[in-house]
Amino acid sequence: MTDLASAKPSNAMRRVLAISLALVAIFAAYMAFFAGLCLQPETSETAVAESLATKTAPLNIFLEATQVDPVRQAISISLDFSTEAGPRGAHYPALPDRDITVHASDGDYVLDIVLGAGSAAPTTIAQIGVNGSISAYPFDEYRGEVTIAAWEGKKPEGERIPIRLTLWERLAGWEIDILARAPAPGEVGLGLEIRAKRPLAQIYFASLVYAVMAVIALCGLTIGVLAIAGLRRLEAALTGALAAMLFAVPALRNVMPGAPPLGVKADAFVFLSAQMALMIGLAFFIIAWARRGPAP
Repeated sequence: MTDLASAKPSNAMRRVLAISLALVAIFAAYMAFFAGLCLQPETSETAVAESLATKTAPLNIFLEATQVDPVRQAISISLDFSTEAGPRGAHYPALPDRDITVHASDGDYVLDIVLGAGSAAPTTIAQIGVNGSISAYPFDEYRGEVTIAAWEGKKPEGERIPIRLTLWERLAGWEIDILARAPAPGEVGLGLEIRAKRPLAQIYFASLVYAVMAVIALCGLTIGVLAIAGLRRLEAALTGALAAMLFAVPALRNVMPGAPPLGVKADAFVFLSAQMALMIGLAFFIIAWARRGPAP
């Protein structure tokens, strides 16, 4: 009797120690992950210049990604123009001394921007078509290309004007990479490749929310199966708990980062499956309660 009594506390202490070590390891991995996010290099401005055999002063263009639209498969970029550069940097907006035509194309559509002589050049928003699909959320990525060139005059027929692009890659909720690419045969101007993907922290958060949905569904289904199989005593309070789980999963879906539309692949595999499992668990529990529950 003494050996059995001493063995039970010993086994319990081992379980408590193992659980404690597992929790410490999970917390350490969690902190290491976010520490790694803080060590990622900050994005800064980069410049790309076009070299032309001409004495014409370059046209400075500040290019910035302003929006990523996964549903429409488009990235919006803003273009600000400057024709002079002083000791403290370029002066925006541009006041060109002659008419200039800027040509921006993503390969499918062309946008011609005319800068009038002596007139302030307004900020221009251009849409770039990209390849990618929102159905891969939260691991979706988008890639597109844009070519920018400038000519003297109101039509792209005059003397070429070299351009100098200043690129800004930071955008809230997205990781943006803008890279210079080799020009295609017969292509005129500077070619850029624009890539957009969700930041690692957002991917982690979305994956964690989907994992929570799966755990809630597993718990609800376990309650229902054990109840209908007669392996556990029926508790009326569990009915409310199962109903709360059923409504908690849609609430979690509504707080997904980036607000993806309903119907991405992760919804089919996790969200809808979790709702179905919870409904089955609740139905099993109600059937068991109706068959074996205490009479009034």
